[in-house]
Amino acid sequence: MKFLLCNPPSPQGYHVMRSYSGGYGDLFKVEQDSGELIQFPPIELLAFASLIRESGHDVEVRDYQVIPYEEASFREWVENSSGDAFLQVISLPTLESDCRLASIGKEVRPAMKVFIRSNITYPDVVEDALRKSGADAVIFPDSILDFFQIVQGERLRNVAYLNEADELTMTETERIQEVDTLPIPARDLIDAKHYCFPLFRKTPIRNIATFHSSYGCPHPCGYYCPYPLAEGKKVRMHSVARMIQEMWQIKRLGITGVIFRDPLFTYDQNRIREFCEALIAEDLVIDWWCETRIDRLSFELLELMKKSGCVGLEVGVESGDEEVMAKQAKRGLNLEKLMEFQAWTRELDLHVAYLFLIGLPVETPMSIFKTLKLILDMELKEDEYNLSFITPYLGTPLYFEGVEKNWILRDWNDFSGYSVVMKTDYLSEETMLQTYELGEELKEIISARAHSTPEEFGKRQEQFLIKAEQWACQYV
Repeated sequence: MKFLLCNPPSPQGYHVMRSYSGGYGDLFKVEQDSGELIQFPPIELLAFASLIRESGHDVEVRDYQVIPYEEASFREWVENSSGDAFLQVISLPTLESDCRLASIGKEVRPAMKVFIRSNITYPDVVEDALRKSGADAVIFPDSILDFFQIVQGERLRNVAYLNEADELTMTETERIQEVDTLPIPARDLIDAKHYCFPLFRKTPIRNIATFHSSYGCPHPCGYYCPYPLAEGKKVRMHSVARMIQEMWQIKRLGITGVIFRDPLFTYDQNRIREFCEALIAEDLVIDWWCETRIDRLSFELLELMKKSGCVGLEVGVESGDEEVMAKQAKRGLNLEKLMEFQAWTRELDLHVAYLFLIGLPVETPMSIFKTLKLILDMELKEDEYNLSFITPYLGTPLYFEGVEKNWILRDWNDFSGYSVVMKTDYLSEETMLQTYELGEELKEIISARAHSTPEEFGKRQEQFLIKAEQWACQYV
């Protein structure tokens, strides 16, 4: 059999990061000054490609995120490829255009089986994807080991389809527990130099690979975070031996940077300690980056991570208001621990990107002021923080609460992670939009720091904080 695997292009004028937000995807408008954009390899498709190739079948992978897309050339590829099956990925904010691509494939080769791989399991979205794409089935992350049976028409688990009555049928979700049985992604089928991670400062920002070494997250931020929906609450981890095997593959391919895409990389600190020691012992020190929680780290572990190649990490803070942290954001984190962590990472010269979130239901305008002030107090640079807006991802407890309380303002096609799509009891739509403007002003101030004298920057910062506090106080 011949399999065609495809990562759809971003909509014109926008950039999508499909693996972000638990695979629901983030979308933002590309501006003239956007600079280099994060571009990750389609690792999910490469895992399927590995399985297909190891089974003796032919496979081609096209990533229209990094190669030019024209409908005519896509049609020509599908028509001339003699493909028996077509598999592509989707994201929530690009669902319309993603499904359009699949429907073209089906139109060009009606006999070809078409499948959509999705982290999104919410029934309305799944049914919409099936109807708009004409796909034979939507398959979910843990379907990979059953893929050939699915292609042959079996519908055992982790799959959705329209039955003979033209009604949505979703089979049982069954997680793969022994994740070492998953195929190692066929990273040789793509050119790593197409992919980019601008947060690497000293490492070349291109020539990168992504690596998923564990799945799932048990923490209560699943109230609003979609990772537990896509990967489950139970953490399932690759063994250190398997991790080292993949790192050898990456090194032999000449790749110079690795981004771990685990929701919680240091969940098991002993595993990461053993992994770091193995990297050092086997002379496998490649620059790498991860995402984790501050309360799953120690200075000693960070020091070992640094020695084994870690150059930076992302951590969620969400709010500068300790009351919000304790109630809905990062339970177990407080400002004292945050500042201690920042001191550790600066001592070790680790680049950290702090993730902040605006709009949690317990948040008030004064909470938002505290967040903006914290970003300035921490003296963060442009590439050391990210400020996004709460998104009620379909299937999360926040989504159902938002529906019940009439908080949701936009259709889920607008759930980009960077736009105002909901209000709360404490934050009206107008207040959220004003917050967006304050966030943009903060970004301008921070970007001007490098070109200002300390006196000029201090004055501008003081003026901004007075303005932001006055804005917050009017709602008290």
